[in-house]
Amino acid sequence: MTRHQDPTKAARARVEEARERLGETVGELAAKTDVKARARERATEVRTQVRAQVQDTASKTVHLVQEKTPEPVRKAADTGRRHPGLLIAAGTAVLMTAMLVKSSAGGATRTRTHTRTHTRAHSTRPGLRRQAHTHRLGRCRH
Repeated sequence: MTRHQDPTKAARARVEEARERLGETVGELAAKTDVKARARERATEVRTQVRAQVQDTASKTVHLVQEKTPEPVRKAADTGRRHPGLLIAAGTAVLMTAMLVKSSAGGATRTRTHTRTHTRAHSTRPGLRRQAHTHRLGRCRH
């Protein structure tokens, strides 16, 4: 009987080992056929690579800009960082100057649009007509 039990135990052990290998193979095949999971993994890999490339490029660009920026510009930028109020005041002055130059270049060219009832003598139909028109500030001229 002991002779029969040994081959039976050995066969059962082989069957159990085959089942384990088959289970592992099935798991590997299932992982390969899970397209969504594989796509997510690939997307994560690509995202990591792109981030590394962007950081590298940004770092190189910053160093290149720092090397190529003239010294007076660097000093002005440092002054702007240390005194932001001065920078805001300068920007406001530039904006106000531009507005004054624009308004004085055209004279009194500000216009307004309104709708009023006017009588027009040269109208083919006498009476009141309602019309929208634009004119310089002041009196309507028709």
